[in-house]
Amino acid sequence: MNEKIESIKSNIENGGNIIRFKRNNRRIGKIILQSKHGKKKVIGLFGDELKEVAKFYYDWLENKEN
Repeated sequence: MNEKIESIKSNIENGGNIIRFKRNNRRIGKIILQSKHGKKKVIGLFGDELKEVAKFYYDWLENKEN
């Protein structure tokens, strides 16, 4: 679970961006990342890791707006 969050954080630190966070239901979702070179990466999320990534995503959005 932490591996996926660390992957997302490293993508952002290296100049990447989060394109989309989509929740299909309470247990399944995905996040789409884009590197600074335009390459896209899709990460599937399930169960508790979906909750953790959702918290991280909404915190990231708040910081991005401020």
